Amino acid sequence: MGPEGFAGLFLLMEGQDDPMIPIALTSGEAVAMPPEVLRSTLRTAAFRSAVLQYVRFFVSKLARLAVCNRIHVIEQIVAGLLLRMQDRSSVRSFELTQESLAKMLGVRRASVSRAAAELQRSGAIEYNRRGRLIITDRGKLEAHACACYRAIKADFDLLTKS
Repeated sequence: MGPEGFAGLFLLMEGQDDPMIPIALTSGEAVAMPPEVLRSTLRTAAFRSAVLQYVRFFVSKLARLAVCNRIHVIEQIVAGLLLRMQDRSSVRSFELTQESLAKMLGVRRASVSRAAAELQRSGAIEYNRRGRLIITDRGKLEAHACACYRAIKADFDLLTKS
């Protein structure tokens, strides 16, 4: 469990192995919980309600990102991803190579390189050495992001207020 939710959604479905491998993109705190403890804690109404709210958010986010990745240009997609990373971590800089960005987005590294170059030219980000990305102007980065970023952020803000 971390600042955005938790990994292991398939543990909620009895008898299902989780085919996803969680990857932490930034440093920070998280809580690990054995599957049997998660399952027993789900018997608590408040915890179960919180988990189900997160599942609704997560499914909605996945659907929105699937459409976003299909209809928007890579620059907008990269900008949204970087903004979401900053939202969850509250830091301005990340150890994040263009290769790892490309793998996360399922695109060629050259596409991410072009997008990063444009974001850097605009003054929104800076790569000061291999793999070190700094968000230098959040407002400019937000201007590059598509409406999907704002919609996901609004959904997440709503989730965290309830």
